Amino acid sequence: MKQLTGEQYLTIGCVAYVAAAEAIAPQEFSAFLIQYALVIGAALPLLLLVAFAGLGIMENPRAPFSAIREALRGSIGAGAVTAVLFILSITAFTTLKFEIPQTVPFYADPWIADIDRTLHAGQAWRLAHAWAPSWTPAVIDVIYSKVWFIEWFGIFFFVAFWKNRDARARYLWAFSLTLLIVGTLLATLLSSVGPILYDQIYGGTRFAGLVGTLKAGGNDSFLGYANYLLAAYQHRETAFGTGISAMPSVHVAMAVLNAWFLASLDRRLGVVGWLFAAAILFGSIYSGWHYAIDGYASAVIASAIWLFCARFRREPAADAVSAPAVPAGR
Repeated sequence: MKQLTGEQYLTIGCVAYVAAAEAIAPQEFSAFLIQYALVIGAALPLLLLVAFAGLGIMENPRAPFSAIREALRGSIGAGAVTAVLFILSITAFTTLKFEIPQTVPFYADPWIADIDRTLHAGQAWRLAHAWAPSWTPAVIDVIYSKVWFIEWFGIFFFVAFWKNRDARARYLWAFSLTLLIVGTLLATLLSSVGPILYDQIYGGTRFAGLVGTLKAGGNDSFLGYANYLLAAYQHRETAFGTGISAMPSVHVAMAVLNAWFLASLDRRLGVVGWLFAAAILFGSIYSGWHYAIDGYASAVIASAIWLFCARFRREPAADAVSAPAVPAGR
């Protein structure tokens, strides 16, 4: 019997992840699947533009359109498979995140907040607000809720059509493990809501200062989305982008993972990637979505996963196999 390749094992793992989510919450999975299919389908032209522009410039900066044609010629079928698996995996992730409080009721915030306060000699959000200029909220809103998704999805689709098989295998493994470990396993074990929702879930006024500061600064987007998540949690509404989880931070983890990836392509891209990751970390603290240590933990875990996944290389024999086999892409 022919031995399975690393990419085939990853495909099996992705299918198992999706199947588990569908089995745990079939109605919620179906609702989220429809939403993601519609949203990603609508955003697909932009995502493909980002992906293919990157491919063209990276592979042949003097003739980028030739590189794009070459990428399409060799991987359009695998790219389509990748897109489907990506949508299914993101749907599974959201479904399992939505089910966290049903599996492990929120409990970890008090001690996470205590550690965070001890580490920073006060509440980290106050430090972030102390020196940030008045335009900070608007920039964070754009970076955190819009640019982050373009980078996340855009890089994924770039990798899906990329012909550098070793680098692609490493990224896909790292992406999948980060989503599983940070976004599902640890998020469930450390079930938490973050500073912005702390008082609504646990009672009291521990983070009343944060909410008051955000209101005074006219940061309606942060508070509006927090109320959106809270209402979905209270009424179990499978609205798009719902599900509450603070520790660890998927936003920070994916930004750090992508920073490592960009640095592996080009030093200048790496600088941009790390600056973006730092901005996401700062934004997560400033907005109150996360405790600072949520981001610190995520950065360490994502970095460890990236370094660990250097071992995932395609076997030489696999290059001779003509049929593309993969989860998120060949």
